[in-house]
This record gives sequence, structure tokens and C-alpha cells, in this order.
Amino acid sequence: MRTNRIKQRIASGTPSLGIGLLWPSPEIVDLVGALGFEWLWLDLEHGPFDLLSLSHTIRAAEAAGMDTIIRLPRSRDPEAMLPYLETGAMGVIMAHTQGAADVEFALDAVKYPPVGQRSAGTMRGAGWGADSGFYEHFNRESLIMALVEDEVGIGNLDSILAVDGLDAVVIGYGDLSLTMGHPENKAHPDVQQVGLAAQERVLASGKVLQVTAQDGKEAAEWIERGALMVRCTAATILTAGLRPWLADAKAAAGSARR
Repeated sequence: MRTNRIKQRIASGTPSLGIGLLWPSPEIVDLVGALGFEWLWLDLEHGPFDLLSLSHTIRAAEAAGMDTIIRLPRSRDPEAMLPYLETGAMGVIMAHTQGAADVEFALDAVKYPPVGQRSAGTMRGAGWGADSGFYEHFNRESLIMALVEDEVGIGNLDSILAVDGLDAVVIGYGDLSLTMGHPENKAHPDVQQVGLAAQERVLASGKVLQVTAQDGKEAAEWIERGALMVRCTAATILTAGLRPWLADAKAAAGSARR
């Protein structure tokens, strides 16, 4: 039975470093695991994952020594969520969390009785049914994260934070900027004010704050402020590295043709 190393680290007050992946790629998972990233945020809300590609990606993460958490669309159908949980993810991110009821739904869908209402299974997510004591073990090791990303959720943040069994919270600036009337402008002062205030409330609550950092300097700043789950995104890192390379190469290629 697998131990959730994210939960181990944050329980000891040690920051845990992850990377977000929008598309299935065991090869990229191998690479980032070899570099030393500790966990993957796999985006099933926006990314083109199906059950098979998700299963392959999670197996690659396990082989690379990483844990996986999956971002699920808000759903009121636990049976629709169940096959994705059975692929072996160690936690879920509940997208568009607007209140305590959304967190409680996630707990019911993810955890086995007597904690939740998840159906017993014998797929790889349940150790193929071979491990005695698995269900109690998984209830203890699985991680529940709330993604609060609009003004309704921000308004209900205190009740969200009060839910027993919630491990971590992330404030989603993308949808927050949309709902506040500032599309494509997460840096707008109004959005920053609301988002940063919410993040400070998470830190003060004792729940774990997960943040997305654009570079290592920002990651270090958030760690100093008390965030225990810090991640980057593969798309952002690739863009940041490839864009200047391409610009320099294109400039040189243009000069060579003259």
C-alpha cells in the first residue's frame, strides 16, 4: 500500500513541490520526477485525459517516485467520478468549490465508509483488492483539496475551511479574474487584493495553502510565507524557456539571410 508523501511532508511542516500537467505524457512525468518534483497536479477539467491515459500517467508518476492529485470538474455524480479515482490517484482537487457542501461531496465520493460513501472496488486504485486493510489506509492517506475560484467561494471561505477532512486549499486566480470582470488580467489590483486576502485566511486557518509560482523566486517567497504545497505548471515553464530561445534563434536566422 502506498504512502502519501505529500501528506507526510506537510504534516511535518515541510513544503512539498509539485508540477501541473495539462496533457497525458508519461515521458514528461519521467523527466520531472528525475528532476526532483514530488507530486503531479493532473488537470482532468481542462486537459484531454481519458481513463487509459490517466492510468498510464499515474503509473509513470509512481515509478518516478511522485504522488498524483487530480483536478476534477465539480460533479454531483460520485459514480461518474469513481473510475477516475480507481486509476490510483492519491488525492483530488475539487474545482469550483463554492461552499462547504462541495467539500463534503468530495469527501463522500473519495473516502470509503465509514468516512465517506465510495464504493468498494478491486481495480488498481484499491490495490487490486489484494491488500488487507486497504480501505482504512486509503482514507488516511488520500488528500482532499478545495479549488476556490470565484467570489461565491471566497465569500464562503470560512465555512469551507471549517470542514473536517479538508487538507488543502488553492485560490484560483484565473476564474476569479473572470468572475470579477477582469478577464485575462489576474494581475489586476482588485483581483490581487481579493486573492491575496483569501490566501492569508487559508494560512491563518491551519489548513495547507497550495499556490502556483511562475518561477523559483516566487516559489521561495511563498514558502517563506508559509505555503506548504507549491507548484509550477509544465506549460508555463516550457513557454518561459522556449520563447526567448526561439526569439534569439529567429533573430540570428533573419540576420544570416541578409
